[in-house]
Amino acid sequence: MTKYYSYNRRQVSWTKTIAIAVLLAWTISGHGLYYLYGQVTADAVNTANTVNAAKDDNDDLLIAAVKNKNWDQLPPLFKDDSYKTLITYFGDARAISITPSQPNHLSYKAKFELQAEMGSITFQKNEGRYLELEIKNQIKPIYFTENFKIYKADNNQITLGDAQIDFVSGLFYESMPNSLLLVFKGKWNISITPNDEEEKLTLRRLFKKDSFEKEGETGVFILEKKEFLHSLPLLGETAAIDPDAQIIFDTFRELYGINIEEFNEYWYLPFPESSNVALFEKDKKSHYFYFHDESQVPDTQLTESDTEKILLNYNSFKEMKLSFGGGGSGVSRMNLNVSINPRENYISGTNIITYKSVSNARELRLAEGLDVVSYLTFGSKDLNVFRKKEKYYFMGEGVDTLFINYKGRIKSSIETLELFKSAHDPNREGPGPDPSSFYYLSWTKNFYPNTGEEFCESSVTVNVPTGINCLATGNSMEKKEITGDTNTFKFTCPSSKGVSIVTGNFNLTQKQNSRIPLHFYTYDTFRYPKDLDLTEVKNAFDFFLQRFCSLDLSSVNILLRRGKVEGGVSNTGFVVVILPYERTTVSSPSPMALEKFTTEKKILSPILIRDRTEDHIIHELAHQWWGGIISWKSYQDVWLTEGLAHFSVLYYLKSKLSPRDFHGIVRDLKRWTFRNSDSGPIIYGPRINLLENKYEVYQSVIYNKSALVLLMLMDLIGEKEFEERLQTVVKKYKYQSLSSMQFIREFSGKNKMIFDFFRQWIYSRLIPQVELTLVEDDKEMDKKEFKKVVIQVTQLNTDFIFPLKLRVATSKGVSTESVIMKAKEQKFVIKRDATIKTIEVADSDYLVREKKQPPSYAPGKQN
Repeated sequence: MTKYYSYNRRQVSWTKTIAIAVLLAWTISGHGLYYLYGQVTADAVNTANTVNAAKDDNDDLLIAAVKNKNWDQLPPLFKDDSYKTLITYFGDARAISITPSQPNHLSYKAKFELQAEMGSITFQKNEGRYLELEIKNQIKPIYFTENFKIYKADNNQITLGDAQIDFVSGLFYESMPNSLLLVFKGKWNISITPNDEEEKLTLRRLFKKDSFEKEGETGVFILEKKEFLHSLPLLGETAAIDPDAQIIFDTFRELYGINIEEFNEYWYLPFPESSNVALFEKDKKSHYFYFHDESQVPDTQLTESDTEKILLNYNSFKEMKLSFGGGGSGVSRMNLNVSINPRENYISGTNIITYKSVSNARELRLAEGLDVVSYLTFGSKDLNVFRKKEKYYFMGEGVDTLFINYKGRIKSSIETLELFKSAHDPNREGPGPDPSSFYYLSWTKNFYPNTGEEFCESSVTVNVPTGINCLATGNSMEKKEITGDTNTFKFTCPSSKGVSIVTGNFNLTQKQNSRIPLHFYTYDTFRYPKDLDLTEVKNAFDFFLQRFCSLDLSSVNILLRRGKVEGGVSNTGFVVVILPYERTTVSSPSPMALEKFTTEKKILSPILIRDRTEDHIIHELAHQWWGGIISWKSYQDVWLTEGLAHFSVLYYLKSKLSPRDFHGIVRDLKRWTFRNSDSGPIIYGPRINLLENKYEVYQSVIYNKSALVLLMLMDLIGEKEFEERLQTVVKKYKYQSLSSMQFIREFSGKNKMIFDFFRQWIYSRLIPQVELTLVEDDKEMDKKEFKKVVIQVTQLNTDFIFPLKLRVATSKGVSTESVIMKAKEQKFVIKRDATIKTIEVADSDYLVREKKQPPSYAPGKQN
């Protein structure tokens, strides 16, 4: 299972949620500062680059002269007149902080009348004197707050998208010297009635009504238009706002402020001009965050800070939105060299990142517990650096390569490998191997300076203590001992979405000679389950290779391990599958029995297909395509990996099992889908789990419903055409992250029926309910013998496209009639060589329900 984290499953890292994704990624150019969007969660800021810091005694004189504005002390320090640049540039500065970082390079922070900025001062030296001084790499504007203007509010209303905000009475505090934000204290309320029907259904499910409503006493607001403010009575200015208002302002500051220790204050990067933001209290421990920007997709979001629930996420502004640039990290290659001591959770290494183009700003993710200790840019170009939680920002003169050293401690992320969770048996305990022998580092956990979620070529070198084995993303190149206590492993990959590593006391124990060999690794005490058929795993893998495409891999490595919960994770070139402890009749396991454990309960999971280990492994192998070759672009697109992987297992089993056995499998998956489909459409992705707080609900929709929808589509257009269209997508978007609409448009081509099918099934939570009626007045109707009848099928709640099977009972027996629904109401002529007694929706593999009619509607029972 390729994990997604916005909740992260990324899911979902997702986020922390998508909605708090308004700020703090930017590009600096010679024309000014351009804004992009990126997540922000606040933390301490590290602004110092200590790489090769060199401090000349003369630098003290230069720094002191500029900070104190002793301009007459500068000429003797210079061999040319470039000192005038300092006088001109910083003459109006209110305060300046300068620190040395690299030779011939100083970093500065400066406050001017209305804004602040960061930047670099570079120069040359000759005979101990300065020349060719330049000021560059400016990051501006940056705002700060020193006091507030106070305005009186009295029944003032504003509209932000679908949100109506009423400031009944109270005080506005407008930040000064800039007007970045408003802090409100008093009585106010917000009402949001989305014009999106799915979002209304979500609110109805959560709050029993079509709108979100909240009254408040405080709030922080960023407003695109606030002319109304200056028509209000101005009551003066203050440096100390109301204590309750200060609490909400402190929350905003922690989210978005950059802690500038030199000035003992917080600075803020500006929001895009079209942004509208409201931060307000949910309860004493958490907040709501509302965002609206008509230029963005989606343009409206509402989230909860404590649960990370995405309450609303849609476009209220329906007109065309322009998007500039393709997004993504633009990384062409990554060379990672790490040393890992799994027993101490310690890691250190270097990451050389080569970008496709030169840029003034880079963003990297690094887990808390790990720190950048030095960085270099090729071409001796300098950068300003600061950190907010897991994000490092490198800004300044354009570079195309970063060389980063880092170190620290980070725990294994094996706890994320939970695929078959069970609501009835969530903590299936049992003995197991020493956790220190199994150390998994997922790319989603940012165990290295991570460029993001786009594909790139990689070369990985892993150094571990002697006796420990290693698997990593890509093709294994070599293993050699370089010292008496260190093993070195090397891997290369033509392209992958991040790099993951697993180390431990395991070895190669089985091989399957597929078209691309499958290598199975286990630890010494592991015993293969008696019912595990590795030949079937190989056959499924060959099935995928034939129907999807080949893989740029010399082998796929599969690590099998026992654990409390069935689970797995798939990375390009290697898979980890956790198997449950075997069921036995022993009432209590021996502490020494690592491989057996008693349980009387059957594992219940929405996505459990046959309760066989082979299916778990096959699912993870399917992710070599769905996740390894094409992947999701955002949390809304997770079905492209999980749904296609789940479909792949069903597709293989459909080719292998009898129709009756296969239908039994699908029937179980359908039950879970019918039970939980009201929780949200497929496009909601991990948002469903956040809203429902039930993993099995998420699985029922994202795994089951997606897979069953794809099965229906294959029946609708035919297996051959389905494969060809899928191969077309894979070929065009190889090693890319796709949005749902990109996938749908490419798969559909010019076929409007397929496009409409996807649009209906992926973007709606509804499942068709149909009603069958006999059309007696149709000229095709045979009213005497009932060997030819006309039946009308009506969709009661939808207007979808889907295949439908009808069960036709005659005096000679029962048969089925396959039809295709293309309209809300549709007539079908049914012919048989005997009297037709009844027609009903057949129990098939399709997601459709029938509203039963009274017996009098059966054709053969008409009077």
